[in-house]
Amino acid sequence: MLNNLLTDLSVQRRPLKRFLSKSLMLLALFLSLDRLTGWVFLRGLDHYYGLDVPAQIVCVGHSHTVLGIDKPALEQALGVPVAKFAVEGANTADRLLMVQYYFKRQPASVRAVVYDVDAHTFTGSGLSSSSYQLLFPFIDDPDIREYIRRNCASRTEYILRRLFCTPRYNELMLTLVVRGYLNRWSNFKFGHVDPEVLRRQIRQGRFRRIDFDRDNLSEFARMADFVASRHIRLYLVYIPTIDILNQAEPEKFQHSLSLFTSLASTNRDIVFLNYNAQFEVRHDLFFDSVHLNREGQREITAQLVRDLEPAFEHSAFVHDRQTNVLANERRRLSSLKPVSRTESANPNGYRVP
Repeated sequence: MLNNLLTDLSVQRRPLKRFLSKSLMLLALFLSLDRLTGWVFLRGLDHYYGLDVPAQIVCVGHSHTVLGIDKPALEQALGVPVAKFAVEGANTADRLLMVQYYFKRQPASVRAVVYDVDAHTFTGSGLSSSSYQLLFPFIDDPDIREYIRRNCASRTEYILRRLFCTPRYNELMLTLVVRGYLNRWSNFKFGHVDPEVLRRQIRQGRFRRIDFDRDNLSEFARMADFVASRHIRLYLVYIPTIDILNQAEPEKFQHSLSLFTSLASTNRDIVFLNYNAQFEVRHDLFFDSVHLNREGQREITAQLVRDLEPAFEHSAFVHDRQTNVLANERRRLSSLKPVSRTESANPNGYRVP
């Protein structure tokens, strides 16, 4: 009887081993596919943000930068590589980490940081409380990992993103991945704001209030200190918001401007570029009260080029580009064939082959 029992157990053990073996193989396959997919996604996202390029100008911000600055146009006009590390919904704490992370990835190339500001830069409400999720793709970085751990809604949410790559990408991130592979940084907002509707909303109190959250003020100051301590020029760029909204809380609005002006006056490496004065009344440039449409992006980018141009006129990148042009010209000239003086009156003595 005992022998029969041992025989039965031996027979049952074989299918169990096969099951465990197949389960482990499937798990290994799943993990491999997850890592491969994560690597593909991260490459596209890195390219969209410019993290894979040693940029001389890094534009950091939220949706105002996304819709307000034309990266390819800025690169072409200034002749320097530009990174646009911006995503809608990023708050001051997110952006501090974004600045620090870019310097980890490209520590030697940056000459200027363009950081978008507005009257709501220090406002505590209005942006998503889950904006930390925008940094999930970079959770392998120790500082970002700790920031995410502290802000995650649950331990399960954190562990899932820590262990697996694909859950780190939501719909927005996947869109940016695709745009990175397609080299698309365009503003697709072609509509126009309706001023009368906006005025009615403000009269009804349906607009985002300005306030000055202490944590946001602290994170912003840390970002400014981080950049200035490296003797890198920090441009605080007020990408315009429409005048109708700016006049809703005039005292708070002016106080926010005074904070940026005061900061710039205390450090020669910090420059405040306030584009409101010349563009806030141009209602045709706005998609809504705080975001530019495609034409608005062209106008603001052109003005930004004019303001940055003096600092990049003698760029090493431009010098390299000119050197390459000269080298190509020398190669072209060296391919010209000399002719005898009797064959041609050409004083240069060369003939195009």
